[in-house]
Amino acid sequence: MIFFSDRDAYPACGIFSLGHFIFFAVIGALIVLGLYLSRNITKRGLRDQTIVSVSILWTLEIIKIGYNHIHGYFGLDQWFPLAFCSLFLYAAIFALSKNEVIKNMGQACLIFGGILGGFCYLVYPSTSLPSVPAFHFLAFHGMGYHGVLLYIGILYFIHSGFEISFKGFKYYFLFLSIFFPIAIIMDYRLNVNLMFFRDAYNLPEFAKAIAEWNLPIYTIIVVLFYLLLPYVIIYGIDKFSAFIHKRKENAVLQEDVKK
Repeated sequence: MIFFSDRDAYPACGIFSLGHFIFFAVIGALIVLGLYLSRNITKRGLRDQTIVSVSILWTLEIIKIGYNHIHGYFGLDQWFPLAFCSLFLYAAIFALSKNEVIKNMGQACLIFGGILGGFCYLVYPSTSLPSVPAFHFLAFHGMGYHGVLLYIGILYFIHSGFEISFKGFKYYFLFLSIFFPIAIIMDYRLNVNLMFFRDAYNLPEFAKAIAEWNLPIYTIIVVLFYLLLPYVIIYGIDKFSAFIHKRKENAVLQEDVKK
């Protein structure tokens, strides 16, 4: 059965292929539809959507672990949920907490890490489509997972009331400071590659060159990349959207004055 076949058993879908384009278009349309239907979502509704999403994704993650073990992929970096985007599975649980600090840590990761991580994977799904056909569990899991990640991240960005500021960044930093040391220690001690901290894998050639030149420096660069780039981009988007909103308000006020 192709859907649960071994990796590389059939011709891969590939990146920037027709299958990739169809995945991207369908998931993009579903995200837009979901955001439209959730335009008036309440805090309770946001919480309910988070519970449903993380429950489904944890179930699929367990199925993925079973798939990898059945096909003999026993390496920790093949199945252990500690990739950068896998942090959603923990961040969503944090975001449901009644403790304000823990809640903000989870929300920060969903917004800063989730939006950029989800979007980048949908554009460049380096860990699934290059090795499996489009009609495959890993392809649906990878693209669907990151589609949900992007959708939930945008929902929290718009409706959670989370402060996109340096204060918000501190919660993001605090959240990552829990998981990054675990991943780095496991990578260096167990010779695995969680979060690409030890091996550039399918990353661009310049990243591979840095890793070959000096591995600790490469690891530091990856940490800073995960830490700073999502914050800078989301902060910029927030300020730009606030600027546009302000301009629209001023335009409305000017029209009212003319009347």
